[in-house]
Amino acid sequence: MENRELNVQIADQATVLSVLSAQYDRAVSVEEKMEAACQLENHANILRILAERLTTQTREAKENE
Repeated sequence: MENRELNVQIADQATVLSVLSAQYDRAVSVEEKMEAACQLENHANILRILAERLTTQTREAKENE
C-alpha cells in the first residue's frame, strides 16, 4: 500500500473517530455509551495500525534512498 493510500485511510479513520466521539457525547443510556466506546476503541486500533504501517514504509523509503 502506498503512502498516499495510507494517508487517506488515516484521515478517514480520524473522521470516524470524531463522529464516534460526538456520538458518545450525545449518548443517553449506558448501553449507547458502551457501544460508542467499543467502536471508538476498534477504530483507534485501526488508526494505530495504519500509522505504524506508514512509519515503516517511510523508514524503508528513507533507507532505500
